[in-house]
Amino acid sequence: QQFFPTASLSQARLQLQEKHGRKDDRVLFTAVGGVGILDHLLSDLARQHIPLAAIYSLPLAMESLLKRVGPQAHTLIVHEIKDDVGNIILFRQSYYQAGKLALSRLNRIGSQSAEAHIQDLFNELARTRRYLVSSKLLSPRETLPIYFLLNDMYRKLFSSAVSGLSNDFRLVAGSCGEFAREIGLKGYAPEDGIGRIMAHAVARGQVPGRHYRPPHVFNEYRLMRIHQSLIAASFVAGTLGLTGGLFNLYNVSGISEHRLSLQITEASNQLLLLGRDPPQLDAPPAQVEAAVRIADQVRRGAAVPDTLFRVISLSLHGFADLKIDELAWGEQIQAGSSNSPAAETATLDPLLNDPAMNGAAIPESGITMRLRGVQSPFNGDLRRAIARIESYVDRLRNLPEVMEVEVLQLPLDVTPTSSLSGEVGSGRKAESKAQFEIRLKVRMEQDDTAETSA
Repeated sequence: QQFFPTASLSQARLQLQEKHGRKDDRVLFTAVGGVGILDHLLSDLARQHIPLAAIYSLPLAMESLLKRVGPQAHTLIVHEIKDDVGNIILFRQSYYQAGKLALSRLNRIGSQSAEAHIQDLFNELARTRRYLVSSKLLSPRETLPIYFLLNDMYRKLFSSAVSGLSNDFRLVAGSCGEFAREIGLKGYAPEDGIGRIMAHAVARGQVPGRHYRPPHVFNEYRLMRIHQSLIAASFVAGTLGLTGGLFNLYNVSGISEHRLSLQITEASNQLLLLGRDPPQLDAPPAQVEAAVRIADQVRRGAAVPDTLFRVISLSLHGFADLKIDELAWGEQIQAGSSNSPAAETATLDPLLNDPAMNGAAIPESGITMRLRGVQSPFNGDLRRAIARIESYVDRLRNLPEVMEVEVLQLPLDVTPTSSLSGEVGSGRKAESKAQFEIRLKVRMEQDDTAETSA
């Protein structure tokens, strides 16, 4: 969060880097379903030399920082994660065995008092210890050293509640400042928080992969050519079954976190196959074939304008209830009507519509993009849903990159097909989703034009 200040915690940023590729061959992904969705993949991703964004990098970077405090058989580090306005909403526990990350899990907290947060955290610590003992990662009689990387408010609470840790734990450091002194970080101020410790690890090149960069060096929204194309295909088109939304990872509706977690777990078992054979995922053959086809097209050097993704990300900030189901762009959208079945088929695959794919030049005036989405959760109040979508349209109009905005569909819009079938009369009762469709024209930047023509 310190390095991606514009990203909400419902979106976990993930950079994928080819092991022997160029340093600019990066792609920025969003893990859909919650920030903890990739926790069980951290070790696998690190072994594949895939650098991670800050929310996942910190547990791995701690491997290097822990070397400064001397060898320890077992260590547990707990740090806080704040939301966009500075409230602590998550704690992460990372367990290290012989200095290597063995377990990392997130604990979500509610809106209780700080004292209740501490008690909940103690309960989670006890659960983690029971799991480590049952997994034979820790001896039942062994004391587990803990580093708490927390702010001053929680440090004061720990001073009075530390006895609740019992003899199963040994408190080594109770704040970010104490940990900074343990690792020899000079010039640390109490207000620096966890961000200064992470910045120290990044500056010394101690983040696994050594390719992570904060935003002032690496543009958060920059999308370069994808040479790890099979990773892109498996995580998106194969794993999620979205052939038309290969890069639509900001918000995806209709996919439960549990189902997504199971599918990503299946995908993790295929990490060693990536780049050699198509991953065998729990998805229909047609989706896997489409994923491989798109991956091959990407591998051949087609570049996707990153301005489109910057527009989507900036526009959705503050609209967490709006989920984008489909994203398409290209000249075909302008040529055909959105109600035409032929045009619908033509625009489902954004990579095939990208002028860079078929050799056509991107018009200097801009490029047309179409968004389809839904409000979720939707409580049935169509008037409020329409007002919310109209506010989102106003947000799009105010973005400097957006030239034109046209609303193609709002909730309860009547189409010719529904009118002929007699479905209009019962439309309000049957309406269970607040769907919308928007077409906009985006001004392309100089870098985008150069990238797509390369």
